[in-house]
Amino acid sequence: MIRQETLFTRYDLRSLLAERESKMFDEIDTYNGDRLLNTSPTDLAAYFSSKYCIEPVEILHDSIEVSQTESTVDARHLRGRIVIDRSRPVPVPAVTVTFKVPYLGDSKIFHCRGSTFSLAPPRAQVISGALRIAVTRADGNTDATEEAEAIRQHFDRELAAIRECLDWNDQLLRPFNESLEAKALEHIDRRRKRLLANQNLVANLGFPLRQHKDAATYTPPEVRRKGRATPPPASNKPFAPEPALSMRDYEHVLELMLLTARMIERSPSTFSTMSEEDLRNQFLIVLN
Repeated sequence: MIRQETLFTRYDLRSLLAERESKMFDEIDTYNGDRLLNTSPTDLAAYFSSKYCIEPVEILHDSIEVSQTESTVDARHLRGRIVIDRSRPVPVPAVTVTFKVPYLGDSKIFHCRGSTFSLAPPRAQVISGALRIAVTRADGNTDATEEAEAIRQHFDRELAAIRECLDWNDQLLRPFNESLEAKALEHIDRRRKRLLANQNLVANLGFPLRQHKDAATYTPPEVRRKGRATPPPASNKPFAPEPALSMRDYEHVLELMLLTARMIERSPSTFSTMSEEDLRNQFLIVLN
């Protein structure tokens, strides 16, 4: 005989969602800094939201199966049965009809209590991919048609109660899932700013910046969203921050270009025959 349990009572769904969001933020904060900077923030946010969202449960009504087995039931719990000695169980023949109800989604939802809940929650056995709802009836009570109708009504009530509790949980679950990617992206952006501020610290200390013409550049790999939560590919090589000019250096560059332009204007005969590329080289000589 299957062991049924009371559903939607073990966890508080609101607390579970808050804990899950906190774990996502913690992982973002401890994610490899170079990988985070070398990965598209939107692809990274999609990865984290896919990993930490909770898939709602969908009951597959068209795939319900039923089976029956012989069993026993305690006559003390049967209406209309007279039991003289109620100090010990009185087993009588019975039949147990088991409904196997397939579902899609996270089985943990069946154990979570939402903001709205029932004081008489339904019972079932939760297994991977299916619920088992058992109805046991003593033999010989009524004819087969009436017995089948009573069993079906009992099952319909339990399944309706399960669907109602799932709908209540969805009122918290769906907004959580829909907002998760935006929250992840916001947290990623905050950490990127912290990492970039730290890495640009040395470059902004005010010392002359030396940038070689053959300095290596990094092109992030193409990242595609996937159906399962796998980290987007990225390089672990140290992230090279963008070169930064202090305001003093920037103004010095402008001054050099202005002086070069005035020199050209004051000697028009010298530069009148030069091509555009040769004129540009005059500026580059000074800047280099």
